[in-house]
Amino acid sequence: QTDSYHAEDGLAVSAIDGSGHESGFSNLVWTLHMLSPSAVAVDKNNNRQIAASGNLLALQDQNGQFLKWLGKYTEFLAYWSIGWHHPEERSHMARDAAGNTIYSVPSQHEVVIGVPESQGPFRSFGQHGSAPGQLDTPTGVALWGEPCEFGGPYSVDEHTLLLAHYDGDLGGEQGEVAIASGTSFEQGMHGQGVLIDSDDSLAYSRDGNLESWQGTIEFWIRPNWNGDDLGFYELFQVKDDFDDYSSHAMWLGKDPNGHLGSWGDIYVNVGDLSAGEWYHIAVAWEGPDVTLYINGTPRQSGYGDPRDFTAEFFNVGSACCSRGNQVNATIDELRISNMRRIGNSDTCSLILVADSGNNRIQVFDSMGNFVSAYGSSGTGAGQFSNPRGMATDELGNLIVVDSGNDRLQVLDFDGINFKFVKEILGEFNAPWDVAVPHHDQIVVADTGNNAIKVLDDKGHLLATYSEPNVRGYSGPFSQPRGLAIDLNGKIIVADTLNHRVVEIISPFVDPPHDPNSIFVDG
Repeated sequence: QTDSYHAEDGLAVSAIDGSGHESGFSNLVWTLHMLSPSAVAVDKNNNRQIAASGNLLALQDQNGQFLKWLGKYTEFLAYWSIGWHHPEERSHMARDAAGNTIYSVPSQHEVVIGVPESQGPFRSFGQHGSAPGQLDTPTGVALWGEPCEFGGPYSVDEHTLLLAHYDGDLGGEQGEVAIASGTSFEQGMHGQGVLIDSDDSLAYSRDGNLESWQGTIEFWIRPNWNGDDLGFYELFQVKDDFDDYSSHAMWLGKDPNGHLGSWGDIYVNVGDLSAGEWYHIAVAWEGPDVTLYINGTPRQSGYGDPRDFTAEFFNVGSACCSRGNQVNATIDELRISNMRRIGNSDTCSLILVADSGNNRIQVFDSMGNFVSAYGSSGTGAGQFSNPRGMATDELGNLIVVDSGNDRLQVLDFDGINFKFVKEILGEFNAPWDVAVPHHDQIVVADTGNNAIKVLDDKGHLLATYSEPNVRGYSGPFSQPRGLAIDLNGKIIVADTLNHRVVEIISPFVDPPHDPNSIFVDG
């Protein structure tokens, strides 16, 4: 018996004996209607995320049972061009140790970053073109590097505008002078922090310490209040004129309704914040796009038109013009940057993108800022023709499906620069994706040959699979595309034109290397 419901079916089992007696129906088990699945990724619980045409991302358990849809319809509608109207365009997909799902949207020339299970927003980067950092029909995505961290203690680097540790000194590490009244030092998150309460104030010159068009403000805060109290507390403010509220250019504060808000009409419920506990707060912006982070997680995004302002100073933990509303909290490790970044997001968990239309590989940091590019059109070493799927191995190498040249290329990567290592030929026909559980185990979706191939790191063919071999699935593959290796070492295949996700058990494939170090998938 089948009960159709949206994009999944409810199946029930009943048994009838020789006399016609029926056992009654079992509980419903839900199974997906999958239309042309193109990408699959495995999470830390060994569940599978599946991208299929016409659907949100679907979550299956390791036994293939449908669990739920990932993401919120409102989010996908808000990001209609990348998540809802073009779901079939999710070409390739990967996941990182923080649970972020990264996937490409070729028709929109964008890459999307999001944690669909959370309340955080989807983010995207990419602009159509051929200049550095621009994309043309991106496909494969992979991740490289250690997991991201936040909160410091930080050191000054080329992107630091202001860094204040508050270890007995309110000034910045680069000689910035604080203008303060009434503040005192308390135990901080790292060493000491500055307590701002009562009629206290703390301000810095805006010149050289804050840019209105792009940047990040981040700090630790230990409030002396609970998130659901009725107070109003200023965390950060730049303001031209006390008499004109609309002249607020940039601000961050907690309102009496239990919301943490910032410019860009962002309001996040923080009723669960507790007095005496430490929290990391950050606001990152680029032009009008503003995102609010709590403890390293993006909580809400908004549109805040950047405004020119003439204020000479900005206030930390208090308002300008003797308005009051001090933060009544201890603040530590204030860092203001001239780029979007949280913690070490500019060096950790780099996002590598197969920029297929431009026949190159591009590298972005975990916030989507451009880092470097490699390759050109052609058939030689380090040249590409429609590069697609990619994966990194535990040695830090990048393996690229050079689809138009019917080969794989292995590249050495140091976090910025690439170096050609070798090509691997396997009698491929328009290969689509690759997974590398270990450097000497390379699994390829040989799409044009309707096969999954396993090779060693020297390119020797170990096995060819023309159909799945697990749990009763039968029949040959038809244009298999997406690949992933689950935590048990099973090969998970998006068998695209058969509209199914199936499994292969291979004696030549082991469980993947540590997913919390160098990353895989793509």
